[in-house]
Amino acid sequence: MAEFAAALLVAAAFVIGGRMLASAASERVEFIKEILLMLNIFETRLRYAGAPVSELLHLASEGGCSRLLFLEKCGILLAEGEIFKDAWEKCIREHTAFCRLLPEESEKLIGMGSDIGRTDVEGQLSCCGYYKEIFGACLLEKEEIFRRSAALYPKLGIMFGVSAALFLA
Repeated sequence: MAEFAAALLVAAAFVIGGRMLASAASERVEFIKEILLMLNIFETRLRYAGAPVSELLHLASEGGCSRLLFLEKCGILLAEGEIFKDAWEKCIREHTAFCRLLPEESEKLIGMGSDIGRTDVEGQLSCCGYYKEIFGACLLEKEEIFRRSAALYPKLGIMFGVSAALFLA
């Protein structure tokens, strides 16, 4: 009886693991969507109001980018007198694991901090457009991965779980 319970627990662990992998892929898609939303907010406020960086951060964190926790922290560091580029990089590096971003996306975001707030409005608008293209392509890639993994990972979890249960029983 104990062997059966152990086999059942191992099978359940694999099933849960498969669902967690699919969920992580879904979260990556949502974070990329929020990055694109943030860029749209930045672009709009720069175009129509020439807003300073601190206002851009505040508007994005209040405007639906709730998963991007680094925005609020960056605004706090700016208010304390830290240079935007340094505050931006520091905050992204601190929150990368939480955001479940891959290193490539984090580095792209960090690179964006070099241009926002350091050039004229047209330069910043160009920067937003450039990163919208990059993250738009990234979103398509992540959506495709999610589409495949949403069905595949749970099925693999079930398959490995049943295999492990049979092996243990």
